[in-house]
Amino acid sequence: MTDTMAHRGPDDRGTWTDGLAALGHRRLAVIDLSRAGRQPMANEDGSVHIVYNGTVYNFRELADRYDLPGRGHVIRSRTDTEVLLHLYQELGVEMVRELNGMFSMGIWDARKRCLFLLRDHYGIKPLFYQRDDRCFRFASEIKALLADARVPRRVSLQAMHDFLTFDYIPGPQTAFEGIFEVPPAHWMEVAESDAITLRRYWDLPFSAARPMDESWVVEHSLELMERAVHRRLVADVPIGVLLSGGMDSSALVALMKVRVSEPIRTYAVGFEESSFDERKAGRTVAQHFGTVHREVVVTPQLVRDLLPGYLRYIDEPYSDGSAIPTYYAAALAKEEVVVLLSGEGGMKPSADRIPIRRSRPPGSSSESRAGFETGSSDHSWTGFRSPTTSSASSFASSGSLVDRASTPQTPISGGGSYSPICRSIPSTRLRCRTPSCRSLQGDTSGRCSSDPVPRTSWAVSCTSIPPCSCRTT
Repeated sequence: MTDTMAHRGPDDRGTWTDGLAALGHRRLAVIDLSRAGRQPMANEDGSVHIVYNGTVYNFRELADRYDLPGRGHVIRSRTDTEVLLHLYQELGVEMVRELNGMFSMGIWDARKRCLFLLRDHYGIKPLFYQRDDRCFRFASEIKALLADARVPRRVSLQAMHDFLTFDYIPGPQTAFEGIFEVPPAHWMEVAESDAITLRRYWDLPFSAARPMDESWVVEHSLELMERAVHRRLVADVPIGVLLSGGMDSSALVALMKVRVSEPIRTYAVGFEESSFDERKAGRTVAQHFGTVHREVVVTPQLVRDLLPGYLRYIDEPYSDGSAIPTYYAAALAKEEVVVLLSGEGGMKPSADRIPIRRSRPPGSSSESRAGFETGSSDHSWTGFRSPTTSSASSFASSGSLVDRASTPQTPISGGGSYSPICRSIPSTRLRCRTPSCRSLQGDTSGRCSSDPVPRTSWAVSCTSIPPCSCRTT
């Protein structure tokens, strides 16, 4: 299973089993490049093991706050992985509420004979699972689960219907029957007794903590962005920036310039078609901040050449082709850096142009997205690691945890609703002409796109259509 994800972790590999559970891991070393960071990692007496993918930015703060050495924990490395391991010993699975970062992890507690799976607040890091009458399996990629010949390879017709309707597959389902993703902001407990618990540990708050005016918002936003960028610069390897010249990536370079003394390495994607080419804006920013700037031009032939490999990486259908030029930019960056930051999501905190999307769009490839911090957590998303992109690590695990009576074909439920759609959406195609829509021929089971520009879109939710003007096409 871990061999299928060598591209995610080329620096090290490890496996462990106690006969009841088995854990495997592929590592991309970012913090503490020594063998002390090898995973699966165990606590002092070997009763708890962890496999972990991601970065927790406040791990040093948490180590100090809970005085882990003072409480008798032996710290052998400088990694965030080991801090998480000991935090679990102190706080249990509730430690997830303290974490600031992007992560997915599996923790095997031999004392409780339980497996815990935890996924970050926004589903930045992928985490899939499959269960049958013999095993519960989990992994960072679907292909790792399919590496086990006992896992059925059956396409989910419902997922294909949803993909053709929405251009993506809404979680927690995947393109394969019986394979699901752990929802963002959830943790799952898998007990030897066959009991499985899924709980939400966080939700996006929509209430203001204090009265806000423009000056406070500007000052506070800058403070959060500066903090987010600073945290992402903690690494023992070179860091670069994917620079388009837009607001997000340009702000990222500007904030990095204050924190680093050496020249920043920036990378840009260009196209032969001038209407899509953003290299000029990127060059302007690079020149202003004195970065070491490199570019790659993505041609139709390069797209054709990458398609077979691209499909192997994404595991599921994905309608946004932006991952292909991003791949080539990351390939260029990999020649010089290990971690590649990108400035995305800058407008999302202000609820500007938020689409109804699954929380883990497959195929994205940047290591982190600085400048997005909500409350006590700042987050970003990395979908897959190609041989040229970077993520903190990956893991795959399988083991005969419990005997089961049958193979369920539905995801584990619990912790409230986390699916963005229902299954009664009609196949009526609507063309919206105004930002809102009126009920069409008594149909109240779909909602039009709110794009003021006339466009064709499918109904995307099961709520009533607000007043508007639509027509069937």
